[in-house]
Amino acid sequence: GDEGSFVDGVETQRTLLAPSIDFDLTDTTRLLLEGLYQHEEFIPNSGMPLAPRGGGFFAAPDVRRTLYLGVPTREKNEWDIHAGKVQLEQALGDRWLATLRLNASKTKSPMQTDRYAYGFTDGETMLLGNEFDIDRDIWAGELQITGDLDVAGMAVKLAGGIQYSHHD
Repeated sequence: GDEGSFVDGVETQRTLLAPSIDFDLTDTTRLLLEGLYQHEEFIPNSGMPLAPRGGGFFAAPDVRRTLYLGVPTREKNEWDIHAGKVQLEQALGDRWLATLRLNASKTKSPMQTDRYAYGFTDGETMLLGNEFDIDRDIWAGELQITGDLDVAGMAVKLAGGIQYSHHD
């Protein structure tokens, strides 16, 4: 949907799908599958530059809150996320549980924003332009074992595991 904004010219359209399904494969085995698709098209709000107030302090200029201070992008920025998760749980007897989690996500976003920055001084201000391309892949896996032990008549919870992740 369109989130809208109180700042003139700023907008966001977002599409989000997040399906999830949970299976009991056996009495002791559970499988969870989750997905995520997110697509956004937006004109960002770069915020309000501060004006020098003296003594090293800055204040917001006296302009209406809805005024867009910056240079609107010609085309909307885009943000795409695709992600998935698989989780397999296996009971090991009555007191132990092994959990395997595998996660993958891909984020892609060419972005551009121009804005006024560092305040207005003596009738001048600085214009900053940012342009970048996010292309990120993340893969992660985790194996965890948890359980209960009796130690000297006391109930003790024990957990251990191994994790690996790769960010590109």
